[in-house]
Amino acid sequence: RARSNFLRLLPPRRVSAMSSPPESGLLLPNPTLYLSNIDWKVQKPLLRRALYTLLSPYGKILDIVALRRPGLQGQAFVIYDSERSATEAKSARDGFLFFGKHLKIAFAREKSDRVSKRDGTYVPRDRRHLKDLVAASPKPAPSAT
Repeated sequence: RARSNFLRLLPPRRVSAMSSPPESGLLLPNPTLYLSNIDWKVQKPLLRRALYTLLSPYGKILDIVALRRPGLQGQAFVIYDSERSATEAKSARDGFLFFGKHLKIAFAREKSDRVSKRDGTYVPRDRRHLKDLVAASPKPAPSAT
């Protein structure tokens, strides 16, 4: 019973176009930062304002995505204009005491849709999902007739 409760608390594998980083392994620098260990009791407008105030000295912030759905509480994505700004913010504020909890900052697995559109590398989500399904599907065995 305790194990099933634990599994319900795990976040889903995909958050729109951005996904939370893996527990281990290095991620390449990316203009999108993944923030976790945020006090989930903080209201969304206050959280967005506080994150903007905390992280805006390091560069231009394009967007802050903070979701309040079950399993996604306590997480946010901050989208910067450049990788350099994101790298500076990550190195300066990782472990910062934020609303009574130590903030964990990592690079997101993927670039956000907003940055991808600006770079010209955007792939619509339906196609991206279809491409993942095609790549993961097993190849049919050749028939021996």
